[in-house]
Amino acid sequence: MDRAPGGGSSTGVGPLDPVDSAVSLLREVDRLMARLLRCIQQAGGVSRDGLPARRLIGLAGDVTGAEAAFLERCVQTLSAMPETWQAFDQGCLSWSQVRTIVMAARDLSVAQRQTLDDQLAAAVGTARDVEPDRIGEITADLAWRIDRKAVDTAAATAPDHPSAVCQPSFDGWGDWYIHADPELNAVLGQAMNAAADRPVAPRHPQAISTTSTPPTTNRPPGPSTTRARRSPRSTGTPGPDGSSSPKACTAR
Repeated sequence: MDRAPGGGSSTGVGPLDPVDSAVSLLREVDRLMARLLRCIQQAGGVSRDGLPARRLIGLAGDVTGAEAAFLERCVQTLSAMPETWQAFDQGCLSWSQVRTIVMAARDLSVAQRQTLDDQLAAAVGTARDVEPDRIGEITADLAWRIDRKAVDTAAATAPDHPSAVCQPSFDGWGDWYIHADPELNAVLGQAMNAAADRPVAPRHPQAISTTSTPPTTNRPPGPSTTRARRSPRSTGTPGPDGSSSPKACTAR
């Protein structure tokens, strides 16, 4: 049945079924997200109004930092997986499935993502014919196998001398691959422990009170206390010389 843009059918039979409406909107989300990722890729590091274009897009679009970082990750990952990205552009993959693929490939290097892209091509071609979760399961399995093979190869070809290699990312992050002898391992362990145990100053230090309440004790009052509690007037008993000796008053 032909559908009218406003939600009803073009023949005027009735309104669009809610299920059909939901599916149509989800397909539209897929198309819009595919275009969005391409726009972010094209914006690159171009600066405008004193801000990088990608940062400006996030601020102007009210995108949270976490979501903006994930969109950046999607662009970075799909840049190394052109076949997968093209499938997304063509509507063979949904935005939900693309997110799953990106998450499965997050720990892979650029070269490993290219390998994943080649191995995933056949599954992507049939993504619309199987359960939506199946593409994620296949991707996770392939990514694990690719990463496991790299670890095994690195262990088999590890040099006899200590080495450290960093694979930097465009966003400032980096993956380190270290083959350490006992001496280097001890040095790295101490450095990481020192960094983890580094003291951090409190953000809002509380003022220390200069007044204190003296502790309550059961000791009898001292002389000064006794004097303070005496009455200003006292009675006396005449002494041998006619003077009166002071007599303590009972405190009232």
